[in-house]
Amino acid sequence: MPALLILLLCSFGGQVPMAPSTGSIRIKAQCPEPNAGTLYIAVFRQERFLEDGQEISGRSARLPLADNGLNVEGIPAGAYSVALFQDINGNGKMDKNYLGIPTEPYGFSNNPKVKWQSPTFVETVVEVEAGAEKEIEVWLKYWKDF
Repeated sequence: MPALLILLLCSFGGQVPMAPSTGSIRIKAQCPEPNAGTLYIAVFRQERFLEDGQEISGRSARLPLADNGLNVEGIPAGAYSVALFQDINGNGKMDKNYLGIPTEPYGFSNNPKVKWQSPTFVETVVEVEAGAEKEIEVWLKYWKDF
């Protein structure tokens, strides 16, 4: 029996293979203007939910997207929230009016209604499992359409 164990360890280069500890989120974005601007995606943990510059991962891509989807990979297993906005004018930021109301389309995982306040983490939580891809669909809207 010890010889078999040694043989197995040697065949793996002395290391026991580990299951992956990260997963991915595939985001299918439904944008009101699917051919305009850039889509920005941010993934947050609960502790830093919606804090500027505190996302654990993010991506951006020019629209239109192939099959409306983008993958965010290498996300450690756990609970997260996904926030998106469509930068229609190409200035690299979410534009707001003088009251602080967004003037470009935005959305969150689980598509909560967010007209008069930001969503809570619980409303937007997405569970990522190690070695798996979690697919979500997010409907981006202008503030007036929520």
